[in-house]
This record gives sequence, C-alpha cells and structure tokens, in this order.
Amino acid sequence: MKRFVRQKKSNDTDTDIDMVPIMNMFLVLIPFLLSSASFFDINAIHTSVPVKQTNATQDKLQANKEKTVIPVIEMQANKIVLYALSEHLTAKDLSKWDMSFQKQGMDFPLTDIQTYLQDMKNQYPKSDTILVIPDDDILYETIIQTMDIARNATQTQLFPNVVLSDKI
Repeated sequence: MKRFVRQKKSNDTDTDIDMVPIMNMFLVLIPFLLSSASFFDINAIHTSVPVKQTNATQDKLQANKEKTVIPVIEMQANKIVLYALSEHLTAKDLSKWDMSFQKQGMDFPLTDIQTYLQDMKNQYPKSDTILVIPDDDILYETIIQTMDIARNATQTQLFPNVVLSDKI
C-alpha cells in the first residue's frame, strides 16, 4: 500500500499556466476596443418649465405697472397659430395679437413670425418669455428654427426665455 502512495506522490508535479499568450491578446484587444468605441456628443437645449406665480409676485408686477405679455406659438401640421397671454391686458387688447400663418410648401413662414415677434417686443419691451407648443408631427429642426427666431432677431434679443410645452 505504501508503494502506491509513493508512486502517486512522484507523479504529482506542479504545473504553471503560461499566461503570456493571454496577456499578449489583451494587450492588443483593449486598445482596439477603445479606438473602435463610439463616443456620444449630447447637446442640450436650454428651456424652462412654466412656473405658477404667487400672489406676492403678481402684486409686485402690478405695483411696478410693467405690462408684459407672453406670446404663444402653436405649431400645427399645416399652420402656425400665434396669440398672446397677459395678466395685465384685457381680452380685447390681446385679441389684436391673434394671427395664423399657413405652411408654404414644406416650410413655415419664419420671417413673418419674426416680424410679428419684433412688433410685440417693440410694444411690450419688458416681456422676455415665449411659449412654444409643437404638435407631435412637427419636425425637430422646425422647432429649433422657431426657437432661434423667437430668441434673437437680426441685431436685437427678443424673447430669451423659451418654454416648450404640450397642449393642456
């Protein structure tokens, strides 16, 4: 019986695994994976969320007697509807700002909209917020172009605070 044990011990040898080929493979594989990875460039559009004003804020605005309006651009499939909202003006005063522009071919008449917004800004210079309400089928590029013309005219800043919203 001892003879079998001795033979077993003599046959048992330590073997080391050769790790060099595996390390060489990783040395080549890791730079290849890193160089082939695509990195995403995420752009952000700075907008704000509509905020409900408190009574103190409303009282302060009324005390200053600064009349402001919020122009609204509703982008529909075949036309753009423009109107204004204000806590300081009557419905009759606001109704003169009701307007709509039909789609011309594949594009909306953005220059007409810009003229409309410039007139509103000239009338109410303290206004700085605009509300854009696009339908679901409006192209992303059209929304961005509308936001751009709402923020800046050729040399002047119109409505820097653009709020995107959905129909309520």
